[in-house]
Amino acid sequence: MRNLSIYAALAFLSFSTAANAQTTLKTILGNSADDEYGYAISNLGDINGDGRDDVIVGARWDDMHGTNSGTVTVYSGQGFVQLYQFKGDTQYDHLGTSVAGVGDVNNDGVPDFAAGADGDDNNGPTSGSVRVWSGQNGAVLYNFNGAATDDAFGTSVAGAGDVDADGFADVIVGAPGVAVAGFAAGGARVFSGRTGSVLFTLNGLAVSDYFGTSVAGLGDVNGDGKDDFAVGAPYADPNGAASGKVRVFSGATGAQMWAVNGSAAAENFGITISGAGDVNRDGVPDLIVGAPYASGPALQSGVAKVFSGNNGAVLYTFTGDNATDLFGSSVGGAGDMDNDNYADVIIGSIWDDVNATSSGSAKVYSGKTGVMMFMFSGDVLQQQFGSQVCTAGDVNNDGFADIIASAYLDDGAGHDAGMIRVISPLPFPTGIYCQGKVNSAGCLPLIATSGTPRVGGSLPFTISASKIVGNKSGFLMYSGNAASTPFQGGTLCVSVPVKRTTPQNSGGTAGACNGHFAMDFNAWIRSGVDPLLIAGRDVYSQYYYRDVNNTAGLTNAVTFTIAP
Repeated sequence: MRNLSIYAALAFLSFSTAANAQTTLKTILGNSADDEYGYAISNLGDINGDGRDDVIVGARWDDMHGTNSGTVTVYSGQGFVQLYQFKGDTQYDHLGTSVAGVGDVNNDGVPDFAAGADGDDNNGPTSGSVRVWSGQNGAVLYNFNGAATDDAFGTSVAGAGDVDADGFADVIVGAPGVAVAGFAAGGARVFSGRTGSVLFTLNGLAVSDYFGTSVAGLGDVNGDGKDDFAVGAPYADPNGAASGKVRVFSGATGAQMWAVNGSAAAENFGITISGAGDVNRDGVPDLIVGAPYASGPALQSGVAKVFSGNNGAVLYTFTGDNATDLFGSSVGGAGDMDNDNYADVIIGSIWDDVNATSSGSAKVYSGKTGVMMFMFSGDVLQQQFGSQVCTAGDVNNDGFADIIASAYLDDGAGHDAGMIRVISPLPFPTGIYCQGKVNSAGCLPLIATSGTPRVGGSLPFTISASKIVGNKSGFLMYSGNAASTPFQGGTLCVSVPVKRTTPQNSGGTAGACNGHFAMDFNAWIRSGVDPLLIAGRDVYSQYYYRDVNNTAGLTNAVTFTIAP
């Protein structure tokens, strides 16, 4: 076996693209088998006045009030204590098929919330219904019902914003089974928060469009002082059968302002949509659309696109990595996760195989650059993590937004009982690990740090090494993975693939323990020499230098997570 120097061995290695670390702030499981807890989730804003955003979770097949009657549960963002729980009225109502924070519907200063029951039979089998509750006390504010059999009213629900500028938040509800324009052409209605009356009735354009499968409030995209909204029709046929369409409507008139279409047959573009916030920071809120069956780099790898609210232009196109990832299964605004004043987005990929077949993932992309900042992954086979995604607000009060992702087919509490996970992207403080190697001068060299590793700002994060042999060349080596591998009488504490910084001379006196190394790793990050050094990335680092006869001199190691 050839004796290659570590210099040569490291020269051709590259940093891995390992998934970002994460801190799970809270995991909540469904009550029992087949609940499908987490089928729908939404951020509510702060309804209990504790300074943290609260959330609502739907379990459409929960049996608390009869088979598949469904439940919705509201949790405080502080500690995730249950604030409210509501049950479907009768069997097969499917309450929790959709849930939404809808803004301040009754104008009492507290955000309110809604949930859909697409199987409710109030106006015929599966006509569907939506109920709106007060965030202040849980009282029912409105009951809205589908108009006819098989409307499936309540398949989707969202806050529409204040479309009539009367100071009361309004509500939009999708009913993809509506047959006014032909079988399952679909429909949607916008309801006044002040009176509960119908402000707009919108219909699909053709048979089997399933218009209303998804709905979203966007904010005021045309600058007229009234909030606008979008409706998805994932089985519309503008560019082939079921290529899909999303239409954007004026809150002032209910007229269509613009529309965007899927690119090819069977993409189901628009099966998921969400307001994205102001992604490009032009003062106008934007729209994100998922097409999970689109073939990006591979068959059904999936696509999600961010569109300018101003004119419908494509701002970003994101794609899944591999065949049948179904990237775009869920989409949402992530808030500003890196505090750069650009809204970021989150995208679920339920058949992603990161940790096991169809374990699923959720990825956060920068609104400023379009670069993936964070990836959160499912744990086990067929979990389909990322089935729903949304911002959680700043749950742990660390100054950065957190996220919620669900896996409604999770089996932790029984088959398809479901699960939600609340995740912080910035999990670990800087920490020292592993063991250094006593050098030829009889000293044990040590690594140390000062400051905080960050992508932004100008403050340094200094990594230093002391008690190293004087007048020796060395460098910092780092990776996305830790190790504990015997090497030349010491221990390699980072795992291949590995990257290295620019070599430096240790100074001091040859043969003595007075050599020293120090570098500003934040400056290295900001240099852009390694584009994989992004917010949320775990880094494992160790200092290497040439000891006598070119043998390895090794410090202990440090691990840290890069902050925004």
